[in-house]
Amino acid sequence: MLLPVPSNAARQTDFRILVVDDNVDNREVLVRRLSKLGFQISEADGGRAALMVVETDMPDLVLLDHMMPDMNGLDVLKILRGQRSLMELPVIMVTALVSEDVAVAALAAGANDYITKPISFPILLARVNAQLSRMSAESDLRLANMALDKRITERKLEIEDMRAVLETETTRRKQLESELASFKACQAA
Repeated sequence: MLLPVPSNAARQTDFRILVVDDNVDNREVLVRRLSKLGFQISEADGGRAALMVVETDMPDLVLLDHMMPDMNGLDVLKILRGQRSLMELPVIMVTALVSEDVAVAALAAGANDYITKPISFPILLARVNAQLSRMSAESDLRLANMALDKRITERKLEIEDMRAVLETETTRRKQLESELASFKACQAA
């Protein structure tokens, strides 16, 4: 059973997901199922390869295995968090380790979520969609704030320009009032 994408979520084809797992079978299952849903998928067979993919082809989300031979997922996660925030690059740990201590360590290191194997694909998909929706909302908010900051700056400049014009007009009015007073004084004399 596949979960429908929430109507407020961006289209799945707009998102790139990096699947990191040293087990080819696990990786292929995720790649095949996520690709069928329209996600753009890249793969890495280990931690070092994952870091290279993130540098060259920035994904929108990483599904990161914990136990890998070259570099464990927790070490990869710590490096990623040194480079990008939770909102810039959501990372979901995917592991066979069911220990609470491991889950807490992963979340403390900056994982956005934690899923244990065997994977329930509907749950994985729901969590992927939740992370991507949050990331999209954060991005939309950031863009809206930038646009608002630009409008505020433009408005401040307009007000400064109006203030300068008002000062010039006030000075000119005082000058004209002075000239009028002098003219009336001459007329009266």
